[in-house]
Amino acid sequence: MLTFDRQKVLGKGGFATVYEGVWGKTKVAVKRFLIGDAASNELEEKALKMLDHTNVIKLFHVEKDQDFKSFALELCDASLDKLFLQESDSNKYRGPMQPETEVLLQLAKGLAYIHQMGLVHRDIKPQNVLISFDSATQQVVMKWADFGFSKRVNERGTFTMSDVRGTYDYFAPEILKLLDEERSSENEVQKRGTVKSDVFAEGLVFGYFLSGGIHPFGSSSYEIGKNVRTKKPSNLPKTEIRDLLERMFEKNPKHRVQSSTVVEILQEIPVLMMFTLLKKRNRSVEEIEKLIKEGVNINAKNRREMTPLLRLAESKNNSDNLVEIVSLLIQHGANVNSVDRKGKNALLLWCENHRQHRNKSFLAIINLFVANGIDINCKDKYGDNALTLLCEHYKKENLIDIIQILIQHGIEVNCKNNDGDNALTSLCRHYEKENLIDIIRVLIENWIDINCKNLSGDNALNLLCEIENGIDINWKNEDEDDALTVLCNYYKNENFIDITKFLIKSGFNVTKETRDYFQRNYDEENRNEVLQLLNPPT
Repeated sequence: MLTFDRQKVLGKGGFATVYEGVWGKTKVAVKRFLIGDAASNELEEKALKMLDHTNVIKLFHVEKDQDFKSFALELCDASLDKLFLQESDSNKYRGPMQPETEVLLQLAKGLAYIHQMGLVHRDIKPQNVLISFDSATQQVVMKWADFGFSKRVNERGTFTMSDVRGTYDYFAPEILKLLDEERSSENEVQKRGTVKSDVFAEGLVFGYFLSGGIHPFGSSSYEIGKNVRTKKPSNLPKTEIRDLLERMFEKNPKHRVQSSTVVEILQEIPVLMMFTLLKKRNRSVEEIEKLIKEGVNINAKNRREMTPLLRLAESKNNSDNLVEIVSLLIQHGANVNSVDRKGKNALLLWCENHRQHRNKSFLAIINLFVANGIDINCKDKYGDNALTLLCEHYKKENLIDIIQILIQHGIEVNCKNNDGDNALTSLCRHYEKENLIDIIRVLIENWIDINCKNLSGDNALNLLCEIENGIDINWKNEDEDDALTVLCNYYKNENFIDITKFLIKSGFNVTKETRDYFQRNYDEENRNEVLQLLNPPT
């Protein structure tokens, strides 16, 4: 049984009046029109009966008597234009709203579904966008309504038009062109429409919503028509979707974006906003948390196959709240074991990130990764793990503490990268602090291969190990470089002379070639002392 309250008028159109009513036990909107006008609503009835989508108004029931036909429709709270009425207006919508991007995404999904079902709406405008608030779930849902001008389209998304329908201020340029041709021609103009006209009008609704109720192309019908014809929007909002709006406003419908593509682009925008926030020098935890609450896909990847967590791990910007942000991402489901296109997880990116090595939270973030189950033995496509990368890139004295933590958690000490370098070979080539020997001893105690040779045949990093560990202290590489000449090239610390003494005491054979090499190449402050050591009195 369908009943309605004549005192509760929700709206009036050209042929129908909408009342608040009840169908069974369900509150509904009752759209009531004279039987004589029923033909104009047949298209709407057919359309609504074939549509079933969250973002499209639902038709529950159709009823008629001798004089009237009535639709029992889903009851909503307001139309979009009511959101922007003056504060003093009693009809203004003051209820909750979803975040802007979510509102647009819901509308985009609804229109894409309408087109997918082979229909064109033909009257896209703010008045036909309804706001539905469910007090039980506290969710706001946007819905397309009023399908009185809708029509079936062919597989190409086009249709034959007997005349132009819709609302002038929301006409696409091709519809305005048809109107101009109709006025200037004495003959009947063959009219064909396209679903792309809906997309243009949808862009107008988007711009209207983002600009607080201002039409993107002007403040009067004359100005709007003139600017749409010349593609000169006067009130285009400066937002993340500006580029999308310009694609929706493409004058040639063949070049205009499809409704399904609008959905895809809008789904990416919160992720792009997240990446933009993470690039900032002063990152806001509150803004990041807001995006997370709005449902951003925290594991989405950009074109470089980077998730937000990976992007943060490679960021060059140092900030005091980095631990808090990493914790927030992980707490809300960031996959710590995602890898970029080079096979690097967050730990690998963090370990090779020179800029972050100065971060006072560097070690804390490594501990955070490990505590949350990151693959400590992840290898990138170059064969490096966290240990080899640290030994190559990290220059601070607390490297020994980081290495010990990684070893405690089971890192593969004897990992060799694609160049054949292990932690030892990388360490001596790149590390210049005085505790180099202490770090090497830690690696030896954990069974690193002290005789490792890389693809160039170098085992220079093993030079500081004790003789009894089995290394050939007089070994030369394929370029005939011995231990001291390699050290001369790469090791510049003050304790170089102590290392030289240690090698000679351990049985290193100082040849004429070695002495000549140092004579030509060694120019540190202790040059004379080193040369004297290599040329003992006879």
